[in-house]
Amino acid sequence: MSEDSKALYESVFKKLPIGAFIVKKDRKIIAWNHWLEEKTKITEEKAIGHDLCELFPGFKKQRFDWALDQVLQHRIPQILSQTLNHYLIPIELSNPTSEHLRKMQQHVRILPIIQGRDTCAMVFIIDETNSVRQKMMLMRLGHELEEQSIRDALTKAYNRRFLWEWMDSHFQQAKRDKYQIACCLFDIDFFKKINDKYGHDAGDQVLIDFVNLISTKVRGLDLVVRYGGEEFIAMIDKADEEKAMKLAGRIRSLIESSSLNHFPPKAITCSVGVSLWDPENAVDGEKLIEQADKALYQAKEAGRNCVKLAK
Repeated sequence: MSEDSKALYESVFKKLPIGAFIVKKDRKIIAWNHWLEEKTKITEEKAIGHDLCELFPGFKKQRFDWALDQVLQHRIPQILSQTLNHYLIPIELSNPTSEHLRKMQQHVRILPIIQGRDTCAMVFIIDETNSVRQKMMLMRLGHELEEQSIRDALTKAYNRRFLWEWMDSHFQQAKRDKYQIACCLFDIDFFKKINDKYGHDAGDQVLIDFVNLISTKVRGLDLVVRYGGEEFIAMIDKADEEKAMKLAGRIRSLIESSSLNHFPPKAITCSVGVSLWDPENAVDGEKLIEQADKALYQAKEAGRNCVKLAK
C-alpha cells in the first residue's frame, strides 16, 4: 500500500461513521474499521486474516457468499436489505426494546474494488435499528388504534361496528360450509338498581367482570360484544341448538355462582336469549339479534336468571 493510500485509509476508511471491511476472494478480511471495532468488540488486528465464520460462530454465510461471488467474480455491486436479511454481522444491542429486536438491524452494501486483475470486496454496514424501531412502533400504534376503534372502551369487549363486520364474513363462510351460528344475548338483571344503590364505579366494575367471565367460556373463534348498556352478545361459531343452549346455561350459572358483585348480599344474575343462524333459512344480522331479543324478553317474563331459545 502506498503512503497516499495509507493516509487515505487512516483518515477516511477507518473513521467512517458506518461499518466497513474489505475481504479478498478467499473471504479473508484485510481491513476492519473503527466502527466495527467498537460495535463488535473485535479489534482490527484480530479480524485481519480471518473470515466472518471464524469471528462469529454460527454466522449464516449462504446469502453473503452468493453476494460476494457476484461482486468478486462478476464485479456487480450487491445489496443485502434489512427487510429480507435483518443483519449480516450478529451485533447484540445494548438496549434491546423487545424480544424481537435484540440484534442490530443492518443494511449492507458490497462493492467491488478493482486493482489490476485482482478484485476485493468492500462491505459497508449501515445501522438500521432506529428505523426498524420506528416502523415497529408505528405498526404497534396502528394496531392499537385499530383495536380501539373496534373495542368498547370500558369492558374491552368488541363493539357493534365490529359485530356487523364479523357477521358479514362469518355468515358467508357458514353458508358455504353449511353450519349454524348462535347468537346469545345477555342482559344483567336489575342492573339499574346496582348503579343507583352502589354508584356508577361499582356498576362499571360489574360490566368489566361480566365480560371477563363470559370470555372464559367462549373460544378464540367466537366473539363477545358489548351491544349496549348492560346488554352483551356472544356470537358462537359452528354451534347448533344443543351446544348454544348448554353454553348459555353454563355462562348464566357461572354469573350466578361467581363473586362478580363486590357488594353482597344478593348475587348478580343474568337473563339470556338465544337465536340460531341457519344456512338453510338465512337471515341478516339485525333479524338474528331481533330474534335473540324476543327470546331474552321471554326469559325476563319467566322471572329472569334463565335462558330461552327463539322459536
